[in-house]
Amino acid sequence: MNTVAENPSKDVLQQEYSQDEQQLVRQTENVMTSGAPDDAADPNQSLDLVRKILFGEQVKQTEKRQASLERYIQASVASLNEETCKKIDTLKSEISVLTDLFEEETQTRKTNLAGTQENIERVEHSIDKLGHQVMKNHSELNERLGAEKNRLDVQMRDWRQEILQQLQDATQVLGHEKADRQSIAVLLTEMAEQLVTDESVAG
Repeated sequence: MNTVAENPSKDVLQQEYSQDEQQLVRQTENVMTSGAPDDAADPNQSLDLVRKILFGEQVKQTEKRQASLERYIQASVASLNEETCKKIDTLKSEISVLTDLFEEETQTRKTNLAGTQENIERVEHSIDKLGHQVMKNHSELNERLGAEKNRLDVQMRDWRQEILQQLQDATQVLGHEKADRQSIAVLLTEMAEQLVTDESVAG
């Protein structure tokens, strides 16, 4: 019964974890399930291995997360810039059409001054209105771009602080004379799960 229940979980882990994360999980499980007595292995060698596994994976995951955020920021900026350019081009086209209409109207009405001033004012009002709309849309898009950049900066800073705090906690545990295999294994398991959660959120 237990074997059937555990297999789907391992399949899910293999699908969702990256290669480095799967290696970390396997190494963590080896530490947790090790049945050798503490005096049968070199404590310094075990701690060195744990440090290598822990800090090596933390550095790799931090670099991956930073690269992912940079790609996301670049994509967001490119998308917003493209949207801004499209809206500005559309408004420019509308202004150009109205300007041409204005010139046509002026040329046609040269022989008949009745009502010309009213038409001119109407066209000028439309041009001014569109000009204000262009400025408003441009300002709104700049605000959105700035807000998105600030949000991503805050998210990156929070992730960095979280990683640093986890590294500090791990260093304290590994440096404590009374740290045993079980506490180290639990710590590695928690950090591996946290890495998987953070990676899925960043993606």
